[in-house]
Amino acid sequence: MKKILNLVLALVITLTSSSCGDDDEGPDFITPFVGTWQANSLTATGCNNSEDNGTFTCDPEPYCLQITIESDGSYTLMEAGSQTTETGSISATATRLNICENGSDCDDAQYSFNGSNSFTVIITDDADSDTPGCTNTLTFTKQ
Repeated sequence: MKKILNLVLALVITLTSSSCGDDDEGPDFITPFVGTWQANSLTATGCNNSEDNGTFTCDPEPYCLQITIESDGSYTLMEAGSQTTETGSISATATRLNICENGSDCDDAQYSFNGSNSFTVIITDDADSDTPGCTNTLTFTKQ
């Protein structure tokens, strides 16, 4: 009986001690986004108001949007021709971004990398945006 009790005790100690270490946080999806990125155009499709559909470029501005993403997921976003900046945080999974502006709601977007120096973001505007129903596609290039 004592032998069985020792075996059970050894098993319990083994199982509980193996779960006490640092938990693996899973894959790091933010690191590929770290840096400064620029979008030079925006394509909007499926908008509730058909006049909002189309491809928009930033000529003569050098970019439409510039975003700098830090390793902790914080970001700073600047729009061309604007003196205002937006700050917030970004988290990522293998195919989705969750973009949270400080003091505001979060947006969910699909993304894909086009090599190591370019990625595309697809985000659909909700009903209370300036352009409801639009599916916006932006391609960012690393600076």
